[in-house]
Amino acid sequence: PRSTLFPYTTLFRSVFWGAGEAAFQIACCEVIGALMRHHQDIFVATFLPRCMPIVQQLVQPSMPESKRKLAIFLACDMLEHLETRITSQWPQFIPQVIADVVSPSADIRQPACYAVALAAKNPAFAQFAVETSQTLMKVITDARARAKKKSERPAQAVADNALSAIAEILLHHQPAVAALEGKLWSAWLQALPCQEDEEEGKKNHGILFQMVQAEKREIVGEGGANLPQVFSVLVDVYKTDMATEEVSKGIGQLVLKVGEARLEQLARQLKEKQQKKLLRIHREAQQAS
Repeated sequence: PRSTLFPYTTLFRSVFWGAGEAAFQIACCEVIGALMRHHQDIFVATFLPRCMPIVQQLVQPSMPESKRKLAIFLACDMLEHLETRITSQWPQFIPQVIADVVSPSADIRQPACYAVALAAKNPAFAQFAVETSQTLMKVITDARARAKKKSERPAQAVADNALSAIAEILLHHQPAVAALEGKLWSAWLQALPCQEDEEEGKKNHGILFQMVQAEKREIVGEGGANLPQVFSVLVDVYKTDMATEEVSKGIGQLVLKVGEARLEQLARQLKEKQQKKLLRIHREAQQAS
């Protein structure tokens, strides 16, 4: 009942204006997110008028980073759980979230990229698709060009989330980005596999597998020109935390489908470690068939 939700109004004070520890504030956000997930219409009618002005205020660059992160986390919950119910409120926070894709702070960039991936599922995102996809592409290429060291892991996690955002734009707004489609898919493929964020890895590698199954030209390339890169990624993620069990099983079936002659050609273009793993995938797939 709506009346039972009113006590949660105090959560807004705890989250946004309280001086409590970050863990407590995050926990409060999770409760608010649960209300959005399970009581969408009641939340929109009762809490959204209280919540949105505060999100709008705290998402601004002048606010402390800790408050801005909480605002973006709540924006993510709104985009995911309230969906089109929140579209009319987009002007209050979406432009700033998109701008934060290139924030100097990786702690802001990562949730901003995640928010963009959620927003891109909405038809209303078409107006932002071209400019945002170009920005995301720059974020990805800049991150992947960095040295592979521990200090760069946050930047790589951002790139993993940016890959998901580009994929969602391509899947949901192809007409809007048609002129860039080939370039975007190419940048997406070249930046795989995901390196830090396991959930985003599962998403992106699942999409890659689906695109290969569908023989999408932008992915497999003319005459299969991109297959060495594709198989390099699929071999790397096979039976790792970066791929679901279903995708790993599908990779094995794909390896069998390619045939031994073609597989030998592809293997020559892989690293020695990948070649050995490819042989293992082929053996395991044969045993499972």
